[in-house]
Amino acid sequence: MKTLVLSSLFAFTVFQSFGQKWALLDRNRKLPILYTDSVTAEQLSKGFFPIEKTCIDSFTTALESIYERLEKNTKSKLDNITYPICTLMFEMNITHFAYGDRYNIIITSNTSPIQTKWRIVKDSEPNRVNANRVELLIKYLKNNKETDIYRIKKGSRKNEIYKSGT
Repeated sequence: MKTLVLSSLFAFTVFQSFGQKWALLDRNRKLPILYTDSVTAEQLSKGFFPIEKTCIDSFTTALESIYERLEKNTKSKLDNITYPICTLMFEMNITHFAYGDRYNIIITSNTSPIQTKWRIVKDSEPNRVNANRVELLIKYLKNNKETDIYRIKKGSRKNEIYKSGT
């Protein structure tokens, strides 16, 4: 019995140590999603946006909700909406116009000790332009989630990217 418990505990810790915690999204949507154990300032300066790997589905669902709101182009009684999803914080500032609202949406990622912001929707642009931008981001997430997983080589000075399983 003791050996079963010890072997289960050992297997659990071994599998946990190989897990990649963070998904790095390319803000320009040109590179695939990269998975890594930790987030560095260098990765952020290269244009990556970190989210927890387990939060990709929740993040996609939130973006779909934002996309629907932009498509409807309705008026809201609220001025600001803030809501958390995993380690992300969505800030939605609403600018009221006569024929519909415009949005300024900033997503903040809290990867200790680094905090990163990404403005995905700008109130200076029409809703149809912002809806298109959000739709492209949703497609990027869905297409890259189902492709081969890319990881950053651990211990690599240049954070070289490689395809998992090779």
